[in-house]
Amino acid sequence: MRFARDRGGGLPLLTMVALALASTSTQAQEPSSASPSPLAQQLIAQLDSQDAYERQKAFVQLEALREPATAPMVRSYLKSREPQTRAFSVRALAAIEGLQSVPTVLDILQRDRNPQVRVAAVLALEPLRDPASTPVVIKALRDRKAEVRMAAVDVLSRLEDPHARAAILLRWKRERHRDVRRVLEDALKRMGITPP
Repeated sequence: MRFARDRGGGLPLLTMVALALASTSTQAQEPSSASPSPLAQQLIAQLDSQDAYERQKAFVQLEALREPATAPMVRSYLKSREPQTRAFSVRALAAIEGLQSVPTVLDILQRDRNPQVRVAAVLALEPLRDPASTPVVIKALRDRKAEVRMAAVDVLSRLEDPHARAAILLRWKRERHRDVRRVLEDALKRMGITPP
């Protein structure tokens, strides 16, 4: 089987995630130990690479490993000067810590100045489905950046929450940005509501 290669000569990111999940599915089921596995240690060392692609790949693989012992190291990158690094670390942290990461992710969603990081925080909250995060994601519907609003609409439309539903309908009435309106329209259809 041949894989398409990206410009950097590596496998496409989605393929890497699938391979990482397949190769680590047995490791993820093993009880966690006090220290990271040898593979996780290698990935942690890769987080300091000068190559942005290698750092991204390491975060994605750590996210797939979900080893609790790696959380403190991943957490340290939440304060990085690089928005892309913060975005990858928030996604990885949510996958590794699960519900325990919700307060940190919510804080990042509310305080980080970079929209890429706020989008990552919204998307990191989706699989956790913590009811405490719904009001903060609803507030993200009013974010000044369209990409954050679009991510919030997408996440809220997948929840079975009447407040999320009402917030999406209200956003539909007020939203002026064409791309956000498209996402809103898809969300309303997904929820079984005909756009007014």
